[in-house]
Amino acid sequence: MMNWLLVALLVVALVGIGALAMVIDSGVSDKHKQSMVYALFGLFGLIGVVFLLVEDKSAFIYGQWETTGKKSGKKSKQHGEVTDGDDGQGVAEAEVTKKAGGSGGDDGGGNGSGKGNGKSSDPQKKSEFASSGGRDCDVCPPMVALNGGKTVVGTLFHAAGAAGPKLGPLQETSLKAFAISRYEITVAQFDAFVKAKGYKPANVCRAGQQMLQGATYKEPGIEQAEDHPVVCISWHDASAYSNWLTETTGRRYALPSEIEWEHAARAGSFELYQTGKQIHGAQAQFRTVGDPRRSTVAVGGFSANNFGLHDVHGNAAEFVKNCWNESENAVAASVGECSLRMIKGGAWYNTGPHLQFPARAQIGILDADQGVGFRVVRYKE
Repeated sequence: MMNWLLVALLVVALVGIGALAMVIDSGVSDKHKQSMVYALFGLFGLIGVVFLLVEDKSAFIYGQWETTGKKSGKKSKQHGEVTDGDDGQGVAEAEVTKKAGGSGGDDGGGNGSGKGNGKSSDPQKKSEFASSGGRDCDVCPPMVALNGGKTVVGTLFHAAGAAGPKLGPLQETSLKAFAISRYEITVAQFDAFVKAKGYKPANVCRAGQQMLQGATYKEPGIEQAEDHPVVCISWHDASAYSNWLTETTGRRYALPSEIEWEHAARAGSFELYQTGKQIHGAQAQFRTVGDPRRSTVAVGGFSANNFGLHDVHGNAAEFVKNCWNESENAVAASVGECSLRMIKGGAWYNTGPHLQFPARAQIGILDADQGVGFRVVRYKE
């Protein structure tokens, strides 16, 4: 469509230039000549405005790993009527031409191919790390291994106003190889940690504007089962769980950084969501028009992204290790002490814009919430 538009604009411009030349050579009065020149320049200006309005600014270029060799030409499919999707907030096109990205190798719990609907790279051959095994213990989460390389996350453009979510800035960086849990950590997996360590997690949980005294990860005040993502736990509790995995397995686990999380969630996509520019209620657990949703659901119930990760949108929002920054142009610190931490991905009670890849939200380090859980990463070293 853009190519045809450019051709049309070029034709109009050539016709306008010809008309301008005829006006100059004609015998009309100087006053009429001046009026016609102004009219033609006004037409050119209008054409330029139309061109800017129709130009797609909804997604930045997100390249693939240099080792993939080529990019996929497949376009994402839209499924059915979209509700509460993009509201103009979100990822915008940036002039990023360097190759970047990643690939989901199987590290247990599936074939690693994923079934997301966003644009992505061809599957990459597994690295030695990507083939290093799956679960490290019977109660450990299944992992998906990603090779290292350059990646681009965030967004260049931010919509005005405070109605939508905060959005992370555009960042290009390099990541070392790491693995990330295929699913959000479940109630059963977290419960194994609590029992093994005799750990005492949070017992106060936020439910909207209320604080539920005595609410815990086992009784969060919403419908829940053992295969649901664990919620009503704090950032401190999630960190303690990852430390326990390290102690138990001898391999280094942690909460992901914002960049690691977004890189894994995007899985090579440069759209707003893994489903494209919009998302609706049949594709993730989140609040839509006429369907407010009442709780989390079992992990893995919706299609995986192209790295094989499930529930990167909705269900439970996810803790990352970064401190919270009020500035949308600031890169959030991932080390050091801070009272506010960042969450990504959006929760079952959020609307579509909060599920966008670059969207950020904040939570206190000791606060627990009915819609906030986590997943973990594991490093090679």
